[in-house]
Amino acid sequence: MRGGFNGFTMNVSAYVGSGVTQPTAIVLKGFPELESDGGDGGDSSGGGFSGNCVIVPAEDGCRQFSATGPKVGCSAAGAVYVGPSCGSGYTERDRWPACGDGVGFRTTPIGANLSYAKESTTQYGAGNCKNSCEFTYSCADNNLYKQTTVETYVLNGIRVDANLCAWSQRNNYDIDTGTCGYRIRDYQTVMSLSGGIKESILCCTD
Repeated sequence: MRGGFNGFTMNVSAYVGSGVTQPTAIVLKGFPELESDGGDGGDSSGGGFSGNCVIVPAEDGCRQFSATGPKVGCSAAGAVYVGPSCGSGYTERDRWPACGDGVGFRTTPIGANLSYAKESTTQYGAGNCKNSCEFTYSCADNNLYKQTTVETYVLNGIRVDANLCAWSQRNNYDIDTGTCGYRIRDYQTVMSLSGGIKESILCCTD
């Protein structure tokens, strides 16, 4: 038998018998010497990845330290950033700074393509309204709103998760002083906490 383009020759008469008298297509199985890596036809070491992956956003690393130990919660006083981590059965495969400028693209160590970018939305009527201030500073129409900015993560063309970058509200009074008047208040998120570089991570099963 001669391989295509004279790539190899092999005597297979012991396997096909003596009845072959014309050119015949033969499918060979179980011949390690014909495998490109000399093995069993599977992925060579480091040549591919097969498993499940999840993205753990940077915001999952928010912790509030108290007398009874760490608690999840980014808005409470004393919250400190400690970074996200992979769950049981998952291993960290990649990490990148969260909520950066522009649009990011990267090929992860497992070969998957990752892209990420920030997007902002405005939800009208979602701000806090104080009744005693409403006569002068109306809560009607689009006077009050909530603005949210997230960084979305797209893995191999599929949107899989998002990280909260910032959010704020326009209210008809100052929440801290109670003074009437349209006020925009920026709320604390992971990105404003102390405690290290804010990064999101890619976690995959082994």
